[in-house]
Amino acid sequence: MYGVTRKQAVMTLEDVNDVSIISKTGTGVIDGNGQAAWEILDSNKSYSRVKCLLYMTGKTSGVTISGITMKNPPNVFSSVRNGVSNIAYSDLTLTAVSTTDALPKNTDGFDIAGMGICMMNITVVNGDDCIAVQNGAEDVTVTNIHCTGSHGLSIGSIGKTTGKVDTVKNILFKDAKMTNCSKAAGIKIYSGGYGTADVSNVENVIVDGTSYAFQIQSCYGSDDKEFASKPSTAKLTDVVVKGFTGATDKDEPIANINCPAKGTCGLSLSDMKVKASSGKAEYQCANAGSIGVECVPGASG
Repeated sequence: MYGVTRKQAVMTLEDVNDVSIISKTGTGVIDGNGQAAWEILDSNKSYSRVKCLLYMTGKTSGVTISGITMKNPPNVFSSVRNGVSNIAYSDLTLTAVSTTDALPKNTDGFDIAGMGICMMNITVVNGDDCIAVQNGAEDVTVTNIHCTGSHGLSIGSIGKTTGKVDTVKNILFKDAKMTNCSKAAGIKIYSGGYGTADVSNVENVIVDGTSYAFQIQSCYGSDDKEFASKPSTAKLTDVVVKGFTGATDKDEPIANINCPAKGTCGLSLSDMKVKASSGKAEYQCANAGSIGVECVPGASG
């Protein structure tokens, strides 16, 4: 396990180069057998599960993962940590589906914090973020992805650690279909946290029954009291959201944009053709300024 404990991952790549995990027939399966872990966690919230199905860390570089189905991880499907570079995921199917009432919690599809990550032709059915682009991520491109039942395409969370500056740079999500997700895409920022999201594009997204088409949370993981006393100072720069179509699942605002109260909100939205179930298209905003759509008050979170 390359020095990584059994509790951290089922499969670990640490300080390795030019590795291929490929099913040429497209029938290869990596099964995390996570149902048992979900059952225990359902009754014991302190249960320590294996953290990840496929974990990449150290100076790992030049990894290709293609043509594989990954199913039922105890926790996250795949995680790429700081220092890892040049990773290519393609033609993958990820599914986390419980056979009981015990939900597949925290089953992020991909937690990405490396550099030069390319992802294409991917289907994800899970119970948490479809993709979470995290601190240190740079030059991440995601194209042709279909996410179902998840928390959507997430930049962040940003600013989790007090005194630490989180950075996310040059991120592209393009050609996505988001089905029955809590949001299609968005940015998550901790209250009081500092960080930057610089040059991030979300383009050509089909919204299929999500709660929000787009969301910015600047008090993620906080209650109203903490948010009021510790407003976020994060800086959002050149964040472009465009070409969204489809419909949300409720008669509510199609977007909830709560920008950092003490930071910046360099955000623009254009060519947005999403409607709520009522046929309306309302954008709730706070601390947003001019972002290309007409805002109404009321954004929170």
